[in-house]
Amino acid sequence: VTSGDSSGRTDLWRVAQNMIEQHPWHGVGLGNFPVLSSRYLDASVHHAELFIGAPRTVHNSILEIGSELGILGLSAFVLFAGGCLLVLYRAYRRARRNGDVEGTQITRGLLAALISNIAMCMFLSGQYQELLWVTLALAPVCAAIVDRSLRSD
Repeated sequence: VTSGDSSGRTDLWRVAQNMIEQHPWHGVGLGNFPVLSSRYLDASVHHAELFIGAPRTVHNSILEIGSELGILGLSAFVLFAGGCLLVLYRAYRRARRNGDVEGTQITRGLLAALISNIAMCMFLSGQYQELLWVTLALAPVCAAIVDRSLRSD
């Protein structure tokens, strides 16, 4: 996919990449991609109108977090999301291994929801949507419930 073939998404991604290259560690500030994106246009951008007037978000959470918060903020987000996935996957395995049918079903469903939300974030700026944060928060809660139910048995 090239910039000329898309409706501007690759241009948004290119500008985010330019921001990351110029401010790799600390980014341009939380929420500043739409505000500052017009400063990072280059010759490869075909849809400059996306950045003037009513600028848009990156439509990719990883690139948006990287451009706004830099490598440090992106690392924190990836570690947190990855940790939630790991905790939930381990709870799923414990529930399955111990024959906890309800725990297995709940953790499997939440795991599917969380993976779906993270995959969706690759094509939308979903880091500001409550659904992502609710599913991330439910991961350790669900793990604690599975552990408690296994201890009570």
